[in-house]
Amino acid sequence: MKAKINKHQSAPFWLFLMLAVAFCAGCVSRQAKPSSWPQEREIQDARDIEGTFEDVNGALRAILPWPETTQNPSVHVTISEASTIQLEFVLDSGAKKTVDLPFKIENGWLIATHGSWVNRDAVVGHDTVTFYIRTDATGALIVRHATRSIGALFFIPAVGTTEYWSRLPKKNP
Repeated sequence: MKAKINKHQSAPFWLFLMLAVAFCAGCVSRQAKPSSWPQEREIQDARDIEGTFEDVNGALRAILPWPETTQNPSVHVTISEASTIQLEFVLDSGAKKTVDLPFKIENGWLIATHGSWVNRDAVVGHDTVTFYIRTDATGALIVRHATRSIGALFFIPAVGTTEYWSRLPKKNP
């Protein structure tokens, strides 16, 4: 007697099912902007955001390529003539690192995007970080930090989005 094979027990079906479940794995995290912050101002001229700021929770430092890290919370922001925002960090080694990002101004926000590949510690993937920047009434930067990620951890695919807000006070000269 020959055994009857159910089409749902075939290898391609189970492979498809495992891949579908794996590609649906993901995470979404969103933080609301704190209502206690001072009134924000729309960006009219990109030079409105130039200065040195305290990046206290690392919103802008997140774009530094690994293993270049810094515990120094200061970031100096300048705008070049070529529609580029320049972020200058002082690394733990004492060296300075400048990251140039193209930007556009849309609906009163300065919008800059940075993409990077990750390949370390059994993780491979791509992160795209978008900064939405305005100033507030005190001259501090209001930054909405949105990250989209896709990759794999130990061959398990994952996708995710994270969004949080930061307020970077301006340093006194």
